[in-house]
Amino acid sequence: MFINDSFKELRGRKRLMKTSVLLGMMVIAVMWLTSGPAVLAQDNRIVIGETLKLQSTIMNEERTLHISLPNRYQRSSERYPVIFVLDGESQFAQAVGAVRFLGRVNKMPLAIVVAIRNTNRTRDLMPPSSNPEDLKKMPDSGGAGKFLAFLTQELSPYIDKNYRTQPFRILFGHSGGGLFTVHTFLNHPDAFGAYIASSPSLWWDNTSAVKRAEEILTENPDRRGLLFFSRGQEVSCMKESIGHLASVLENRAPKNLDWKFKIFPGENHESAPHMAIYEGLSFIYQGWRFDFSYLYEDHNPEKKTFTAGVLVDHFKKLTDKYGYDCRPGEFYYNMVGYDLLREKSVASAIEMFKANVLFYPNSSNTYDSLGEAYMIAGEKKHAIENYEKSLELNPKNTNAAEQLHELRR
Repeated sequence: MFINDSFKELRGRKRLMKTSVLLGMMVIAVMWLTSGPAVLAQDNRIVIGETLKLQSTIMNEERTLHISLPNRYQRSSERYPVIFVLDGESQFAQAVGAVRFLGRVNKMPLAIVVAIRNTNRTRDLMPPSSNPEDLKKMPDSGGAGKFLAFLTQELSPYIDKNYRTQPFRILFGHSGGGLFTVHTFLNHPDAFGAYIASSPSLWWDNTSAVKRAEEILTENPDRRGLLFFSRGQEVSCMKESIGHLASVLENRAPKNLDWKFKIFPGENHESAPHMAIYEGLSFIYQGWRFDFSYLYEDHNPEKKTFTAGVLVDHFKKLTDKYGYDCRPGEFYYNMVGYDLLREKSVASAIEMFKANVLFYPNSSNTYDSLGEAYMIAGEKKHAIENYEKSLELNPKNTNAAEQLHELRR
């Protein structure tokens, strides 16, 4: 009875806190209404990133970047993979939207998005061409190698130095940027961990990239990698060259090369990249989400086999696949644990919280949640141990201090 009453009191305090927040929001809303549109515009902004300048020695110019961090970046110590987006002025917002949505529903990890705005798009994205017609249309082309050096030798180290990153990078490009992405995948496969090419301009240089793909894949039967490429409704030269690459991969792709080609029949050249970034990330991170739906089914026999180790093993396999320390989002699985508590699946909730402690042993919050679950289960000793650990990691955790006082009393 004592444990249940304490739990009810705790829930009551949380409801009071939510009410206070709600009242505060109402007061702010009244202030907005009475202060005029200038205050509304200033205080009601939705910010998805920041813009900064980076002076490049390789390019001998200043480059503009748009950077978006996960919403919880400032409140955690986690590290994140990085997605580099070409044509930053047009592709940044939709890339951030896809990354944040897929991360929120746990179909991929939360990630940092770095978009690079163009200065001379033709120069940077188009590889050299021996076709006189190409050179006549785009005389500035041919600087893709130099631009790649900027990405790998200057920009990537800068991001690693200034942000908490994981050693896994994804490159996304559309049209000319898609050609640059395929060109990099073929000729510099280790520059990025995965590649997404939307409607790549493979007609360039008499489809030399496709011909080169056939040579490279034939000569390298052990080639590994992750490649997603796609197109919408395109002109004939685009359709034919992209389809040719798909045929080459069908016939020549090594067994360890993971690739996918997709057509978006309802999209044109301009709208296709929105679908490509979403589908591409879903493909790259297929299998990321741990399916715990059976934990809500009381009569499912698998429910009894769930332990913290099951979740840990799942992410060990992902670590082997992606080559970096893959972990679930701390806050996501904490939320799942509380969902299980609400469903009265206390044993499963305890295992979920135990897994979170294993993944984030330096987080005060993970121990606090596990302590609460043990408290609900009536396991007083374990509840005290975890609340003590939570308070040790964060002496300002008043909830842990209060629960410890009640449990010891």
